[in-house]
Amino acid sequence: MSEIAVIGSSEFALGFQLAGIRNVVELGENENPSEKIQELTSKPEVSIIVTEENLMKKVSEDERMKLEAMIKPVIVVLSRELAAEGLRKSIIKAIGVDLWREG
Repeated sequence: MSEIAVIGSSEFALGFQLAGIRNVVELGENENPSEKIQELTSKPEVSIIVTEENLMKKVSEDERMKLEAMIKPVIVVLSRELAAEGLRKSIIKAIGVDLWREG
C-alpha cells in the first residue's frame, strides 16, 4: 500500500496530521533534515514525500538534485510563494502529463 509522508516543522506538519496523515516527521529549527529524508526515501511503502521549501534549503545542492530526480518517492516541496513552474514539474513527474501544455 502506498503512503504519503510529511517532513517539516511542527507548524507545517500539524495540518497534515489533522488531515489524517500518520507518517509525519517533525524537525526542530536546527536539525539537519538529510538523514530523516533518507530514512523516508528508503521505505518502500512511501510513494510521496511532502516537505516545505525552508527545509529543502537546508539540504545540500547535490542531495537536492538527487531527490528531485527520484521517480519514487515523488518529493513535493510546498512554499508560500509556490512557483507555477515548480508545480508543473511535480505534476509531470507524478502523473506523466503536462497539464499546462499549449495547443
